[in-house]
Amino acid sequence: MRDEIKASCPKLAHGTAMLKSYEADHIQTEVNYHFDIPPISSENGSNREQVLLAISRAMEKNNVTFAIPAINHVSTESAS
Repeated sequence: MRDEIKASCPKLAHGTAMLKSYEADHIQTEVNYHFDIPPISSENGSNREQVLLAISRAMEKNNVTFAIPAINHVSTESAS
């Protein structure tokens, strides 16, 4: 993942990508990267998109498939 982000985002300053494995078929990824781009600029939005696409390509190259997200809805309304 790191190599894919470096190749896609030339203004990379530094960063980390951490994978945590919970079970044989579950992983969690934490990505923390910093770029030499002002946070309030049009270039920042474009760069963010490139980072997400790079992560997607890295996952695809490593045959990672994503599960359909599960959403738990909790109602705060009391039953009447």
